[in-house]
This record gives sequence, structure tokens and C-alpha cells, in this order.
Amino acid sequence: MKIFFKTTADFNNTGEVLIYKSLLEFLRNYGEIIVNDDKTIDKTFLSRICVKKEERLSSLTNSNFLLYMLRLCLSKNKVALVTGVGDHKISNIKDSIKNILSFNFLILLRLFGLKIIRIGASMSFNGKIALFSEKLVSIPINHYYVRDSISYSNCLKARIKKCKIAPDLSWGYSIKYNDEKKERECVYMTFRPYCDNINNNLDYKEHLTNVIIYVINALTQQNYKIILCYQCLKDYEYMQYIYGNVANNGNVQLLNEMITLDNAAQYYCNAKFILSNRLHCLLLGYKFDAPTICLTDVNKHKKIVGIFNDNNISDAIIDIKQSMDEIVSKINSVNLSEIEARYRYAEQKNKASLQQIMNVILT
Repeated sequence: MKIFFKTTADFNNTGEVLIYKSLLEFLRNYGEIIVNDDKTIDKTFLSRICVKKEERLSSLTNSNFLLYMLRLCLSKNKVALVTGVGDHKISNIKDSIKNILSFNFLILLRLFGLKIIRIGASMSFNGKIALFSEKLVSIPINHYYVRDSISYSNCLKARIKKCKIAPDLSWGYSIKYNDEKKERECVYMTFRPYCDNINNNLDYKEHLTNVIIYVINALTQQNYKIILCYQCLKDYEYMQYIYGNVANNGNVQLLNEMITLDNAAQYYCNAKFILSNRLHCLLLGYKFDAPTICLTDVNKHKKIVGIFNDNNISDAIIDIKQSMDEIVSKINSVNLSEIEARYRYAEQKNKASLQQIMNVILT
């Protein structure tokens, strides 16, 4: 099978790299990968997810991505297009029109015998037109998978009956590193200043900032060393801002290098635990035996809450709407070994589920 793999993600977001790289590693077991690497695609991102030279479109043809897909279909090859990874918010008329145009494009592909697979998406809609447009675009898609139960409920409202849940792709990514079993004394902290939407989050940011500063001061009094870090370049400014408010605390350090899949072991293997509101910091850090705890507004941060509820690790989320002392008390009372074991169980279960899904959609 020829598997066309479309990437549009941000190479300065380690979470995006994580889920795309995990999917790519799954897909390689089922056929020949063909990745669009034309001038619209960032070459740094392709390098970070480790796309091989022979998997790049430019190594195979001078044709563009679409024409080469259609040509292979006409040559009686089995051809699949895999897309849809990440957050998809259909929130305005422009998004809905884009969906309707995509419907026409996907219908054309189906007429040429192409199998279309959407997997790894979080879906949300605003209004009846958005719901209708997603229902329409889902019609030519052979397999339609979202990554959490909240997205699944949203798709049911759009009457997408073929929608199913597949675990977040990051669960399928395997890490190999040398754990020296040394004493871990650091707490790594990385946050973004918003929940599900980057706009209209001033109240959330202000409250979160106060919580983070209070927690930092409380933990350093317990002789923890705090490392402020970031997995997404967009978060760096916020972590600098946090550091500016605690810079006089000698037990706090700002890490200026972004944590990536290439250097994560170097840092997270020193972590006693990790505090974050970034989903793929939480779903990466535990892989280095560093239990991860989420600090966020439980009512507002739907994506994390949905995925954690689905995997029976919701007690690794601490609601920032509680009093400061309650938050610190809950951090101190978390059974780190139990939380880590539950992450590992979820990983094992979800990796098996992803494998089974891949067998269904690609064989």
C-alpha cells in the first residue's frame, strides 16, 4: 500500500512532533510512506519527525502531492491518505466554508479509489453551520477517529455516526533511554497561559500565574529545585515572565533550551515529578519515569480533562480554583509511584488499542 501522509504542524511544538512521529512509526508497518515536502511544508518539522529521504515526495516525483496520489490510484495501487492529526476547531463561517470545499476535494479522491483516514483529532464546533460542514466533510472519509470522549460527543452532535475514539497518538511512542537510577530532586514546570483557546484567557492567566508562583515558593521551602522549561516555543515568553517573578529565589532556574524529543531524556530523567497544563508535556514526561501532574482549571481545560478521564488518571489533575494551600497539599499528597503505574497501564492499553485500529484501517 502507498500511504500519503500530510503534515501541517508546528516544528517548535514538541507535542506536535511527538504525535506525528508516533503516527509515522505506526504507518511504516503497513506500506510505503509518501510525505509531502513541497515548499509549503517546513523542512525542520520533517527532520524532527524523522522522515526518511526516500519517503519524501521530492525523491519520488516532480508531480505535486495531489496529482501523484491520483496517478498511483489510476495505476491500480492501493492508496491511502492519512490526515487530521491535532486540534480542529470549526468556529466561524470561514472554517465552515473551508470544510465544504474539502468535501468536494475528498469526494474526488474517493472517486479515484483512494482510502481516506482521519485519526488523532480533537474536534469542537461553534454553531449549526459548523456542525453541518463537518457532517458533510465526514461523508467521503473511510475511517474517522477522534482522540477523546469530549470530541466524540461533539461529533455525535454533528451526526457523524462513523466517528470512533482512538487513543492520543502519543501513547504509542516508545522511549529508550538509560535510567541511571540517581536521586531526583528537581521539579520541572512548564505552562501555557491559556486553556483550549488562546484568546480571552486573561482571568485564567492571572490566576494561573498566582498559583504557579505560590507553588514554586512552597516547593522550594521543601528543598526542591525548580526548573522552569518549555516544550513549545510559544510558551517561552510566559515561562520567562514567571521566572521574572521568582528570580530572587536561588532554587529556581529557567531553562532557555526548548525540550524536544531529542533532548528530553537529558532533562526529564532528573525530575522527581513534572507540573504542567500542556497535554503533551504530561504525556511525554512520564515516559522518563517522571510522574506528571496537571495544574489547570478543570471546568475550562476540556481536552486534558477528557483524555485523563478516559484513562482513569483524573486524580493527576489539580484544580487551580481551590485555595493555594489546598493546591500545595494535594501536590504533596499525590502518590507518585501509583500515578506513574497508572500512566504505564494506560500506555500499554492504548498502544495495543492503536495497533488494533491500525490493523483495521490499513489492512
